[in-house]
Amino acid sequence: MRLIFLLQIGISILLCIGCGPATAQLLPGAPVVISLQTELQNLSVSGVYVEQVIDARPTAGPLGLVVRGLNSTLREVDLQQGLVPELAGLLQNRLPAAGARPVVLRILSVGVAEAPVGNFRVQMAAELSAEWYARQPDSTYYLLCRTSRTTQRISSAEPKTSHMANLGALLEASLQQMAGFDWAAQQAASPRCEAAALRRRLPTQTYPIQSEERLRPGVYSNFFEFRYNAPGRPGNVQADARAYQTAEWQGLRAVSPFMLTPEGQHVAVEQA
Repeated sequence: MRLIFLLQIGISILLCIGCGPATAQLLPGAPVVISLQTELQNLSVSGVYVEQVIDARPTAGPLGLVVRGLNSTLREVDLQQGLVPELAGLLQNRLPAAGARPVVLRILSVGVAEAPVGNFRVQMAAELSAEWYARQPDSTYYLLCRTSRTTQRISSAEPKTSHMANLGALLEASLQQMAGFDWAAQQAASPRCEAAALRRRLPTQTYPIQSEERLRPGVYSNFFEFRYNAPGRPGNVQADARAYQTAEWQGLRAVSPFMLTPEGQHVAVEQA
């Protein structure tokens, strides 16, 4: 459970290693607030209008939790206006309603994570899973498509900017995928559902990391890899650790992770 907690808060690159982890004292800090209102400036999807955004996540909450600074300050990441107002305002501004077909965006999951990788660079990750529905003349809906994507990048830019760019890219990709579907075929094949059904939140989901007994060894670059127990760089990861000598860091250790090859070579873990 401690490993799950560490990765959920984006504390760092999570490693499956043989020695004990370095400890850190987490202090609460001010939220990291981001906005998507500058994203999707060149959106090319036409003919659709997002009339409603629904938050169907099991629980409403922040987009993610990150640890910042030398004092290991724990901070929430969230959208300036909240998830639904932020997405609805953005999409309705970018996609005019005149002459367009109305659709509903149902958010299944959305999140961001970050981890420092050295040299003042940070690895940023984001995910977005959603459903798109079209409205019928009788006010029922049918499913157009489901989309699910993750993305990550290593950046030296302000993390807030990278989070916004990642979420914007995922949202645009989801829009493009939805617009490319055969609407007539989906209308004929999909069952109808009422608006109340769309507004229901999803049940709490169990992910592989919660149900599988064994943590797969390797380098987990972000929370989303960890959640599915699928390290981006599988392998035998170990670490050298040394105690800090200064009083302010007493009791903590500096950890240098490395991959141990079958030939016994030590390969430093960088840009994980």
